[in-house]
Amino acid sequence: MSKKHIRKNIHPLAIHLGVAASNEWSVPAALSQANIAQKKLETMVKGIQMYQQSDYIVKRPETEMIWQQEGVTLSCLKGAEHKKNQETILLVPSLINKAYILNLTHNCSMLKYFTENGFNTYMLSWKEFDAQHSQTTTEMLVSEQLLPAIEYLYQHNNARINTLGYCMGGTLLQANSDKIEALVNKTVLLAAPWDFHHSKFNLTKRVRTWAPSILPLIKERGILPSNWIQALFATIDPKGSGEKFIRFSQMNQNSEQAKLFIAVEDWLNDPVNIPGPVAQSCIEKWFIENMLIRRANHTNKILIMASHKDKLVPYESAIVARGSNTDVIAAKTGHIGLIAGKKAQADVWYPILKWLK
Repeated sequence: MSKKHIRKNIHPLAIHLGVAASNEWSVPAALSQANIAQKKLETMVKGIQMYQQSDYIVKRPETEMIWQQEGVTLSCLKGAEHKKNQETILLVPSLINKAYILNLTHNCSMLKYFTENGFNTYMLSWKEFDAQHSQTTTEMLVSEQLLPAIEYLYQHNNARINTLGYCMGGTLLQANSDKIEALVNKTVLLAAPWDFHHSKFNLTKRVRTWAPSILPLIKERGILPSNWIQALFATIDPKGSGEKFIRFSQMNQNSEQAKLFIAVEDWLNDPVNIPGPVAQSCIEKWFIENMLIRRANHTNKILIMASHKDKLVPYESAIVARGSNTDVIAAKTGHIGLIAGKKAQADVWYPILKWLK
């Protein structure tokens, strides 16, 4: 009998179990509720075990790197034909997870979707920071990684390009964008946070509580370790963290739905470290001082795609990034569902495509 495959890097597993358990066992009013909670916890644990032991191997569309500088890279679909008369779009991921959420599976790839719908499409991958005591700041991320990539595509295509930034990627696109705006035609901000002090921004409340203990660690290690980030995000929606594994336990394990779940979980559990100065700057300037709200208005054409169901980046926070030439579309899915949900293509990607064209 062959040995069972065990998926690796389930960093927030203990956190998921802890917060889900505390959520379910919070002073039950009756014994029957306690029994229901016990059954839900058992089903959740079963779902986690099913995920861990799944032998499904996620396959993504092949890509090829077309440019790199100091660790940051640009990739496109392998064999994609890039035409001079086609518009270009650069997909910019968040900084706290790897870029392949933009190219997750053959049936769920934003990179593939825009390529097949008439765009010269490129995906940016941020430099990975494993070394301690990095001196990289948020300004350096823009000036030394993001801006050179955009300049390369601008020169390569001899025309202004379009950009799409997911979550923190969108915030970085616009936060220090004077030079970037001159090279960009249209920008899509997909669940990009701006007002960090909005009452619905629950992440800010947790970061403020968390800051006194994490800032000394960042200074000591030179990085914000990925497992700390995972633990923080696992507490944002403790009920949802447990229920998603309950739903997974009830899925046909050969279905596209189950395969997509595994692909997303593999990505979530494949995090990256954040350079210390970047983490410190984000905590102090974004979450505590809310400085970005002062720079939320821009002149280039912007589409803000945000969702009332997003528990990580509230709709009200995202739409603050309005300018004189801004459109807003309200999506109907969660934060990850915007880019890797079963309805993402129809409900999110197609409206973006239509707006760009």
